[in-house]
Amino acid sequence: MKKELQKEIQDTQEINENSKTKEEELVDNQEINMDKNNNNLIKRIMILCIAIGVILFLSYYGNNKIDVTEYVYSSNKVSKNIDGYTIVQVSDLHNKLFGDNNDKLINKIKKEKPDMIVLTGDIVDANKTNVDVAISTAKRLRKIAITYYVTGNHEYQISQTYRDKLMKGLEEAGVIILNNRLEIINDNLCVLGMDEQEITG
Repeated sequence: MKKELQKEIQDTQEINENSKTKEEELVDNQEINMDKNNNNLIKRIMILCIAIGVILFLSYYGNNKIDVTEYVYSSNKVSKNIDGYTIVQVSDLHNKLFGDNNDKLINKIKKEKPDMIVLTGDIVDANKTNVDVAISTAKRLRKIAITYYVTGNHEYQISQTYRDKLMKGLEEAGVIILNNRLEIINDNLCVLGMDEQEITG
């Protein structure tokens, strides 16, 4: 009887030890899984941070870089009198300043030695309008070469007061506003500007 009782007690102890071992294993497995999950979460957060950093860098770089694309047009129909005639098109400045007083932009344009500069809209930004920056830039461009201007959609999103100030400032700077107007440069070359509202209705 004693032996049986001892055996039962021993069996119970073994069962308890086995269940403790299983519980410990279960706890260990849970901790391992938690560590893995934490590591995965940290990796995901790091990847997300790197991706956001790259996007911010590219966005900043794209908005603070001056892109220059060169096109060469040649035709037998064009007189040799305008051979090498250079037109610089400046578009979508949105009040942006490239260096102090737009020095980087102005110097880049000067290097091209243009015969004509055309400002093709959105020199102001409807969300952060600064007409003075646009007029100042236009004045400096006009000193480089004859300068033509046509409106963009942002010029019609600013108030009438700002728009009037912009147009007056451009005219006073000597910029020719092509508002549904044709300018004949010579026998072989003319410039036509369509008002943004006329195009989009």
